[in-house]
Amino acid sequence: MNGSPLFQNRFKSQKREYVMQDCRLRFVEGKQRKFLETVIQKEFKHLNGFVLFIGYSRRAVFHWRKEQLLLPKSVFEKIYNSFPEYNWFRQFILEELPVNWGAAKGRQASALNMKRIQNKMKDAVLNCDTAGLRACLNSVKKHKADNKTIPPLPELSAEKSYPLLDTSGVAFSRKDLVKRIILPRELSIDLCYVVGAHIGDGSMNIYHDHRKTDYYYKCGGHQTNDKYWYDHVLVPLKNKLFNLQLSAKDFSDGTYAIQFRSKAIVCFYHECIGLPLGNKCEKADIPKIILNAGLPCALSCISGIFDTDFTITFKNKNNTVHAYPLIELKTKSACLVKTISKILDCAQIPHSISDCSRFDKRFGKIIESHSLTISGRANIARWFDIVGSRNPNYLSKYLIWKKFGFCPPHLNYPQRKEILDGIKNPLEFYNAPDRI
Repeated sequence: MNGSPLFQNRFKSQKREYVMQDCRLRFVEGKQRKFLETVIQKEFKHLNGFVLFIGYSRRAVFHWRKEQLLLPKSVFEKIYNSFPEYNWFRQFILEELPVNWGAAKGRQASALNMKRIQNKMKDAVLNCDTAGLRACLNSVKKHKADNKTIPPLPELSAEKSYPLLDTSGVAFSRKDLVKRIILPRELSIDLCYVVGAHIGDGSMNIYHDHRKTDYYYKCGGHQTNDKYWYDHVLVPLKNKLFNLQLSAKDFSDGTYAIQFRSKAIVCFYHECIGLPLGNKCEKADIPKIILNAGLPCALSCISGIFDTDFTITFKNKNNTVHAYPLIELKTKSACLVKTISKILDCAQIPHSISDCSRFDKRFGKIIESHSLTISGRANIARWFDIVGSRNPNYLSKYLIWKKFGFCPPHLNYPQRKEILDGIKNPLEFYNAPDRI
C-alpha cells in the first residue's frame, strides 16, 4: 500500500506544501526567467528532470519562468549547492522577502482601506448623513466579504399534522368550570410558542396550606419594551388557547406581566406538556413532547424563548456605529443550551456554545452559566428567516439594522418605533463626538 502511486503522490504534495513556506527572492526583471531556463537547458535537458530535482510541480515552475511568482530561496540554494557555477546570478537579486510577505502586505493595504472607510463613516455620523453612512457600511460588507457557503433552508413539512394531547387526566376546579376554561387538543405552532415564552419568562407552582391548594401562574417582562408584545401577542394567544379573559398590567416588582390562578392550566402545563413546577433556572429545557413533534414545533418553541430570554445587540467593531449583530442566550440550564444547539444544527444555523464560572460575592459561591451565541450578518438574517420573532422589541432592532445597516444602542421600543416610522434619524443618537 505504501508503495502505490497514489500514496507517493499524496506524500509529494504534502512535502511540497511544506517546502513552499519559504522566503522569496526578488530578481531584476527578466533575470529569474533567464536563470531557470539556463539551468534547465544545460543541466537537465528537459523540464521533467528539473521538476523531480527541486520537488515542486510543473505548474509552479511554469509561473516562476513567467515571473508571475517569486522564486523560493530554498530552490535557488539547492541549485547553487549542486551547481556552484550559477552563483553569479546572485548579483541580480534585489531583495529577500520574508515568509508570508504577501499576506503582510495585503493586511497593511486592507488596514489602510478600512481606515479610509472609517473616516468617511465618522464624517457621515457627525453630519447625520444616512445615505453616506449606508454606502460606507456597504463598503465594509464588501471589504469583509464572508466566503462561507450558507447552506440552503431546511425542507420543512408543509402538512399541518400535529400530535394530539391526552388531557383526560387533567382535573378542573370549580372556578375553571365557571370561567369556562378549555385545554388545547393538539400541539399547535402557537402552543409551542407559548410554551417557549413560559420557559423564558414564566413561572408556576402549586402551594398547599391547611385551608386550600393554590395553582399559581405568572409571566412577566420589561414594563416598556415588552408592553406591546404582551398586549398584542402573548395575551391574545393565551385567550385563544385556554379561553382566558386576561389582561397584562404593571406590577410592583417593576415588571409588566400576566397573572392568574387555574388548576386546569397549571396541571396541563405540568402533566401534559412536561414543564417543571417551582424554580426552573437550572432544569429548564424544551419538553420532549415538542422535540418529538418535529422541527417546526421545536423552532416555534425556540422563537418563544428568543422573544423572552435571548438578547440581540449590535457591536461597534469599526469604532463608528453599531453594525455587527449578535444574538445570545445566557442561562443556568446546561440542558436547555444543548437542546437548542441540536435543533439549530438540524436547521443548519451556525452558532457556538460556551460555559463559564464566576464567583458571586453576594452569595459566597461559584455561579455557573451557559451561553449560546449566533453572530455575523448572514447568520442573523438566517435566524430571522427560519426561527423568526413575534416580539416588536426584537423585530424593531432587526428592521432598523436591515434598513440602515446599524442600530443605535440603549434605545427603548418607542424610540426605535419612531426611527422606523421616519420621525427620527438614527444618527441623532450619535450626536455626541465622544460616542464615535
